[in-house]
Amino acid sequence: MRETTKLIIKNKIFSKKNIEDVGNIFLNEFKNSCTRKHSAKIVFTINCSDNTIYESDSLSIFDNGGIIDIKK
Repeated sequence: MRETTKLIIKNKIFSKKNIEDVGNIFLNEFKNSCTRKHSAKIVFTINCSDNTIYESDSLSIFDNGGIIDIKK
């Protein structure tokens, strides 16, 4: 059985630094909660105003010069 938990934040504007900080918090919590008994994954998603969606399993999605700097 698969269980998915999503945190959706709408109608807010965050600085790139704020997004990276929150991403690091989630990634650290994810790493601390993983066990060998359970398979788990973390996905960071960027939903753009043109309805394009980007996903990554790492914080590289927030790298300088990346999609977060190009899209809105």
